[in-house]
Amino acid sequence: MMGRWKKNTSNVHPIPARHNVPTGLAPSTNVTDDGCCTYTYCDCVCMGWGDPHFSTFDGTYYSHMGNCTYVLVEERYIELDFAVYVTNYNCGRDVACPRSIIVVYKSKEVNVTVPDKNDLAVKLVTVNDRVVSLPYYDLDLFVEKYYVDVIVTVPHLNATVYFDGITFAIYLPHEYFFNNTQGQCGTCTQNKTDDCLLRNGSVVEDCNALGPDWVTNKTDHCDEHLPKPIPDCDDSKMCDIVYDAVFYPCLNIIDSSTFYNTCKYDACYSNHTACSSLKVLADSCNAIGFCIDWRHLTKGECDYECNEERVYLPCGNDSQYCYNKVLRLWKSYTIKNMNTPQEGCYCPSGTIPLNPEYPDFCTDNCTCEMVTPQHFTTIMHTFKSTNKSHYNNAQLLISPTNLTKI
Repeated sequence: MMGRWKKNTSNVHPIPARHNVPTGLAPSTNVTDDGCCTYTYCDCVCMGWGDPHFSTFDGTYYSHMGNCTYVLVEERYIELDFAVYVTNYNCGRDVACPRSIIVVYKSKEVNVTVPDKNDLAVKLVTVNDRVVSLPYYDLDLFVEKYYVDVIVTVPHLNATVYFDGITFAIYLPHEYFFNNTQGQCGTCTQNKTDDCLLRNGSVVEDCNALGPDWVTNKTDHCDEHLPKPIPDCDDSKMCDIVYDAVFYPCLNIIDSSTFYNTCKYDACYSNHTACSSLKVLADSCNAIGFCIDWRHLTKGECDYECNEERVYLPCGNDSQYCYNKVLRLWKSYTIKNMNTPQEGCYCPSGTIPLNPEYPDFCTDNCTCEMVTPQHFTTIMHTFKSTNKSHYNNAQLLISPTNLTKI
């Protein structure tokens, strides 16, 4: 891709200065290789929602209205062969919404698309242009559906991308991506002053200019619109929920004014409701330990629908399946925050899901034995030593028969 170059491996990333964590996430402390010093760092989190609004890796908020394919994340120094792109479509009056999220790692390209803009819950997933069913696993990545979210994970990088059809989030670890990102998600330097970085290496004051500069194909004709003034309209009254007492616990850490403004913008200008801004604020609060139960305040506008087998929880955790525990153990080795409670539809108390292929089936009677880390290591060695390049749905691992014979 344009604007990137090979890194001189003799250069060492500088130790970042201590900054306030822009997303409100808890910072981590590490020790330098020589053991002399400690430093504080933050992992990189970029979010996009609504029509569309962005929070960069360093916490700069801006909006961009364009209907082409754009670079969300590319490496400034090509080391990992990792990138994320977004394709937008017109979804209202001079506004745009994400249609596809594209994750590229090495020779793999995962495309998660919403085929019908009137049904955001339905996703079409392809790997290298081949339609796959979920969950999909191979040696480089795995893709699964978690209720309305499709989650793409690159275990070797601890990189995770979420997309629910209107909202996306990109989680990248500091150790691989500090000062090594560019695109609409910014620079991941823990410093907002260089967030609005263009392809030519210059920095502009207004990140709204990032969109046209980071289009993937310069020959495409894109409808680009500057954000309009934040309006007032009847539909925006729901946005007052941002200041409801239910959000109070986390508002001393996370500034709610941005979400209030983007909520009003979406409510008045878009065919979509303002739910996405409220969801992103609630998710941000959840990430720092505050569970926010807010949907009942919207009077049905932002209901989270569950089938009869499941119950809605604002913060739940499907950390175990009756079968397929091997796959969950693999994930626990690679994703630091997999046990963070998530909003979703969960099995009733006393039951657990059967497996990821049948997530709506809950059971209270598991007959398979628990898979230990030793079992996990043995199975993963077998998996890696096979000649097949991938296993769609990971049939080698998920068979209950295989598990009970270990």
